[in-house]
Amino acid sequence: MARKTTRNKVLICNLIIMTLCVISIAAYFFMPLWKIKLSYRLTTETVGEILAEANDSTQPPDAVPETGAGDTGAGDATMGGTGSSVSDEAQDVLVIEGIEITPEDLVGEDGVTISLSITLKTTDVLHSLKGNSDRTVQNLLDTNVDTMVDQLIEPMNKVVKNVAKAASKQALKESLHEQIHQAYNGEKTPEEIEQLLTDAELTDEYINEKVDTLIDELYKPDATVQDVTYYVTETVEEVFDKLAETHPEFADASLSTANKEEIEDLVEETLAFISNDGGDINMDEFLAQLVLEAIQGESTDGSDTPSPQASAPITGVSKQLGARAVQPMAQSQPSEKEMSATEELKLEVRALLAEQIPAEAAETITLVFQIISYVLFFTFFAWLYIIIKILAKLGSKNNAVKLKFPIVLGWIPFLVLWILPTAAFAILKSQSAKLGMDATAAAQFNALSLSFSSAAIVSFIVAFTLAVFAIAYYGKLRKRMKLISQGKAFDRGYGATQYAQPTAPMTDMQFVNGYASGDVYDNDYNNDNYYGS
Repeated sequence: MARKTTRNKVLICNLIIMTLCVISIAAYFFMPLWKIKLSYRLTTETVGEILAEANDSTQPPDAVPETGAGDTGAGDATMGGTGSSVSDEAQDVLVIEGIEITPEDLVGEDGVTISLSITLKTTDVLHSLKGNSDRTVQNLLDTNVDTMVDQLIEPMNKVVKNVAKAASKQALKESLHEQIHQAYNGEKTPEEIEQLLTDAELTDEYINEKVDTLIDELYKPDATVQDVTYYVTETVEEVFDKLAETHPEFADASLSTANKEEIEDLVEETLAFISNDGGDINMDEFLAQLVLEAIQGESTDGSDTPSPQASAPITGVSKQLGARAVQPMAQSQPSEKEMSATEELKLEVRALLAEQIPAEAAETITLVFQIISYVLFFTFFAWLYIIIKILAKLGSKNNAVKLKFPIVLGWIPFLVLWILPTAAFAILKSQSAKLGMDATAAAQFNALSLSFSSAAIVSFIVAFTLAVFAIAYYGKLRKRMKLISQGKAFDRGYGATQYAQPTAPMTDMQFVNGYASGDVYDNDYNNDNYYGS
């Protein structure tokens, strides 16, 4: 029974160590080996700079008149206005089908964050050892494309929603001005029309409120064509009632039953392309369909010029949108099973990306993955080595093991996949001013956020835990177990150990003095053991 107590403690510690080693290895298969998350914050400032640069690059040199050159030229091209050279205010305005879209209209006051993540799975990396580069790339795309599409749909929907509100407000206000202008046979000036609308309480605040409510109705999870149609009809009727209350000349302009039915038919026809057969509206599906059409249109045309469908989200209030979007499935491939637009978009993006990756790049990716695989095997071995050694020493006198190997090498993937890239990006971002970037490029770069995560963090935590455990407890226990197995110490139980020192046989007086000083111990069986005997 000499080594039972210490041996049992070592055995319990070994079980804990083996469990931690298994967790460290298993984490690589239950968590992403490496995940890179890129976030870009689109603010009104950055969008304005992008639009200004885009307008400058697309503006022909001869389209910008000299100062005081009259009322033609760039002022009309950008809706900026007065015949002088293009102003900074006009340059950051996007004009689509006669409607001005400002940076605030695109991303709102709070801005929009676009986030994309690329995930590398351990199984995909290990699969590269088969040497099939096409399959390796396909696995990578299968892992990431679906997530990337879902991540893009959300910010795109925010932009589309913002633009739809801004465009609808302008269109509604212009439509009211036009109706009143025609009602007075063109005799009213814009200022008089504006005053007439103010008297009828058809102010900008009223228009904004109605349009915001309408767009919010479209984006409700349970939105239906019937609900939206009812709201539009009710709003139009309310507008005419307000005009009739304040201006008798509009008394005959109230909506008749035939007018209401005409409006309902028009709205239902317009909403047909964003609803299913049951009348349910799904804006995510609608946006996915528009992006899908844009991709298919570009691939069909074989040019870099965006297809008409590509601008559809921006001009959501345009009747041309309805005319184009009522034929969405005509361009898609027939399938035995009906597929949603989002699912079809994901398949289309996978195929498009696969076509864009050349064979040489696929082979390079495969080679990199193979190198990573060998590093992973070495890391796994660092943890498996401890497990194997513990199992091999189950029957030996000294069942304690050294933990230096996994502690030193087990966290290297964490160093490579998290510490180094995180530090490199932080240094790069802090030195952006010294990289020769102009103010616009520097601002856009600073709006970029890059973060890393990896299953290797589990190995790092385990390695750190084992290091603390070894220093605080297990290292001392292992040394004690070594001395006991070599016969240089005896286990007294409860963790106490006496170290044996060979001595000559004791006299009676030495025995009495030795017992008092602790050189002799009682084994609780009324038998005194003598060190050195």
